[in-house]
Amino acid sequence: YFDTSTSPLNPYNDGQTNSYVYGTFPLFLVKAVATIAGDDPEGPGNSYASTVTWGRRVTAGFDTATVLLVFLLAATVSNRRVGLLAALLYALAVLPTQLAHFWTMDPYLTFFATLTLLLSTRLVRAGDRTAWAYATGIGLAMGLAWACKVNGANSPRPGPARRLAGSSIGIRGPAHHHGLCNGASGQGPARI
Repeated sequence: YFDTSTSPLNPYNDGQTNSYVYGTFPLFLVKAVATIAGDDPEGPGNSYASTVTWGRRVTAGFDTATVLLVFLLAATVSNRRVGLLAALLYALAVLPTQLAHFWTMDPYLTFFATLTLLLSTRLVRAGDRTAWAYATGIGLAMGLAWACKVNGANSPRPGPARRLAGSSIGIRGPAHHHGLCNGASGQGPARI
């Protein structure tokens, strides 16, 4: 699967695709899930058509998990009631459900961008001992957002997320997490 010139997962190998601006992470993930579930036939039947049902299921799972992340993010920035309202509004939104049904890459990108924001707000409150774990999670979430869709490169960055979280929850304390949050050289406290 990792040899793109021969991989059946590469959309350019079907002879009909001229443009594909999505990343391969969701394709590889769904292919792995379908294979583990035993619903991925070997040989000529091994194609996109045999994994579309799993694609929809996995995408719906990511979209459902985004509801939880929206709750946690809003609860972190404000309170649990705001978190529940935000999660309810996202859950009732029609577009995410439609995108999950058609196995698009947007729910994956939304999940990882929301995770980046959540981890960034948690990083603001973290002590020095746990800051590295949040920073690692932020890097992983951003990398996976980029691996889902090319515009994942525009996913939230820790610096702007820190300013958003800090202004929303009134944090003005020192940002001495070695420059991980403020995007600067890390010299001196950040002013939010």
